[in-house]
This record gives sequence, structure tokens and C-alpha cells, in this order.
Amino acid sequence: MKVFITGGNGFLGLALIKHLKEVNCEVLSSASSSEKALELSQFCDKSFVINLDKELPQKCFDGVDVVIHLAHSTQKKSFDLNVNGTIKIFESAELSGVKRQILCTSYSAYPEAVSEYGKTKYALEGYFRKKNHEIIRPGLIVGPGGLSKKIVDTCLRWPIIPLPGGGKNEIPVVSLDDICECIKIIIFKPIQECKNFHYHYEKNVMLCDFVKEIFAVAVKWGVIFPIPVNLMLFMIHISRLVGIKLPIDESNLKGYNSNRQIRFESHLKEYLENPKDLSEMVKRYFPFSKV
Repeated sequence: MKVFITGGNGFLGLALIKHLKEVNCEVLSSASSSEKALELSQFCDKSFVINLDKELPQKCFDGVDVVIHLAHSTQKKSFDLNVNGTIKIFESAELSGVKRQILCTSYSAYPEAVSEYGKTKYALEGYFRKKNHEIIRPGLIVGPGGLSKKIVDTCLRWPIIPLPGGGKNEIPVVSLDDICECIKIIIFKPIQECKNFHYHYEKNVMLCDFVKEIFAVAVKWGVIFPIPVNLMLFMIHISRLVGIKLPIDESNLKGYNSNRQIRFESHLKEYLENPKDLSEMVKRYFPFSKV
């Protein structure tokens, strides 16, 4: 099988490439610069430079069986860039004869989404649904990258961790290995038009429990300091104005505050007999988190 992964240089993309190569898939991928594409070429069969706001390389989708859409710009106010750019890639692949395209989105994507990320992903879900293609909606992916790594690194660096509302909001989580395994299983199954796949561990996890688990695995003393959400938003805003980079941004916090309940029933156990729980996730990826 020939698979094209856009945005393959992210931590999910690199892990997914590895999983697909293990089952002898021919994997093509893309990055946003020639330097990143060169580095990416060490892991996949062929890499391309694809930018959401530029013309695509010719014939990059020739002979491809499935495109998995991971590419996403993290620039501020990039809603139009991400939506229009992803649609452009979709249409190019479609014109090249690709019959199956899968959008990897987020549990933050829903009609009342408050973060730009959630709004962007929800808009793209509507497009993919209209085109009768599949959507994968994971929980917070726990692994050596992304937001989960920022949380781990912050816990390793500081003994006192301020959490919005004490971190009592529950969030769906899934391990990096588990989500990759599920995607691998999906692409070898027949196309399921308009199917939404929701992948997260069956038991919700409170953010404060995530932090406590990190402290426990690290054998480190730490204290959680509850802080009102609005105050934390103000602090993030001020830190940005003075040039101080924090582990999270306003979009992360707004999304966390609004995603208080799982809105989707998980399909994880339909595909995996023993998905990792929180403790197993933290122990599995803890060595990758360096300060």
C-alpha cells in the first residue's frame, strides 16, 4: 500500500511513518521546508516540500492509495490558511486519482468550539464529511511531543504547577502508539464513507491526575496550585506582550476550559484489546521528556 502523510515531521507523523513502514507500506510524506523535508526523508520512502499557501509539487500523489492529512500551521490567525490549504491538498490528491483521504482532527472540534484550532478542525470535518471521506478524532495524544510533552517538561522543571481551576476538568487521552496502531488498522480495512473514528482511553483523565502521575513516575516532589481560568488567560496575554514564552497559549487554555466532557463515544476498544491507561502512557514516554 502506498500512503502519503502530510505534515509528517510532527511527532504523530513520524511515529505513524514508523508504524506503517513496519507493515511494508510505501510511505511518502511532506514538510513545510526543504530542510525539514530532507530530515524527513531519513524515515520515509520519499519526502516533498508542501506549504499550505503555495503550489503543490507535480505528481506527488501519483499512485497513492490513501492520503492522511496531518499538516497544520500553528501561526496565529491561520484559520483560512489551514482550511483552504488542506482543501487544496485534498483536491490535488483527488485529481490525481486518490480514492481515500483521512483527516486527523481533534476532540476539540465541535460546533461550539472556542479555540481557533477547534474551529479550524471542525470546518475541515464538514468538508471531508461532505466529500464522504473518513475522520479520525483522537483525544490528547500522550507521547514525546505536542502538548503532552510540554506538560511533562513543565512538571520536571518546576515544583509548583499552576493549573486552571486546579486541573479538575476531565480530558480524553490516548497514547501515541495506540492512535498509530488504530490508523494502521483502519487503512487496511475497506473505506467507511463519512465515518468518524473517536480514539481515547475509555476513562476520562483529570489534568491534575496527569500531573500527579508525572510527579509519581519521576519520583519528584511537586504541588498543584489552583488558579482561576480568567487570571491564567490574563497572565498568558501579558507574557506574550513582554516576550516570555509559556508552555501553553490562549488557544490551549480556551480549548481545555471548554472541553469539559467527552462528546464522543470512543472506538478504541473496537480496534485494540488492551489500550494503554494513563500510568502506562506516562511510563512509556517519560524517558523522552527532557528539560
